[in-house]
Amino acid sequence: MTVAMCLLMAFPSYQDFRADPDKAGKTWKAVLLKGKDLGWNVLEAFGPSTNAARVNFRLTGPVLVKTLKLGVPGLVTVLALAGAFLLGICVWLAGKICGDKAIGLLAGIGVAATWAGATAFCELRGVFDGLALCFLMSALAFQNPVVIAIFVFLAAWTDERALVNFPLLLVSMWVLHGDSAEGQASGRARLKSIAGAVSGFTIHLLSRAAYARWFGIPHRFDGNGIEVLMNQINNIPMGIWSGLEGGWIIICSAAYLAWVQGRRIWLAMFLASISLVLVVSFAVVDISRTTAFLLPAFFAGLAVLRASEEAFTVRRIVFLSTLVSVLWPMYYVGGKSTIWWVYPLPVQLIRIAMGR
Repeated sequence: MTVAMCLLMAFPSYQDFRADPDKAGKTWKAVLLKGKDLGWNVLEAFGPSTNAARVNFRLTGPVLVKTLKLGVPGLVTVLALAGAFLLGICVWLAGKICGDKAIGLLAGIGVAATWAGATAFCELRGVFDGLALCFLMSALAFQNPVVIAIFVFLAAWTDERALVNFPLLLVSMWVLHGDSAEGQASGRARLKSIAGAVSGFTIHLLSRAAYARWFGIPHRFDGNGIEVLMNQINNIPMGIWSGLEGGWIIICSAAYLAWVQGRRIWLAMFLASISLVLVVSFAVVDISRTTAFLLPAFFAGLAVLRASEEAFTVRRIVFLSTLVSVLWPMYYVGGKSTIWWVYPLPVQLIRIAMGR
């Protein structure tokens, strides 16, 4: 139901999709070429400030090409499966946090109504944000430290935005994987989960440095920074909103509760980690691609709400949050002058019928 709702509200523009790598775009071409030789420096063929150049350190797509012999259609299929799995995790995790399957479904639909939930289906430009989000949310949902380490490691090799998200992931784990009512045992489980995440993060950084040194591939950050942030300042309000849409109701409610309950240190870290993601979002082009990585904050907020409020109250707040997200048209915020409406299914059918 959640996947169906997502596709109803934001349907991929398959009519604009090209399976031929030469026509699909530079980023797809870079992914396929990198898949033939994982040690190849993409900068030899593509400019350093392009998404194609970023494929140098976004190896999950090329590895899928090399191991499974996938072309562009196969990779799009993998992304769609990751999108379905991501929404499934969201439904299951929200239901588990609140002990209420209705809240799980409502929360899942709320996520499906944002770019974070739709990106795996609608992003057809050769980037794998949806898969990275799927890995991150898997790391948040599971409690086995080895499994968490693997998912964090995979997420970081899928897209470097997972590295920016890492502090938020840890802060979210603190409230999701701990319950004061369970005492010391819960505290140990929480620390094991965080240790698993830190291990995955550390192993990624070491492997990334080794990979870069072995193949002589430089780290480049062209096209990002304070100049880009200042140039895109006009899109800051819309960019912030597009990250969670109605989900900001959950974040604000949780922040208020944390404040009145005296959880000031956790609240400071929570807000600081959210701010980090937002600042980086505006320091790069394609703002919504980064604000989508705020998704763990939604579930951290849900855990804070459920810890002190009755299930019925939480259900009403989540319903309001989801209603706002569903009623608000889904927008994708790009750079300084770019805001795209992500077309719902009825509009896509009209476009296809008109040959657009």
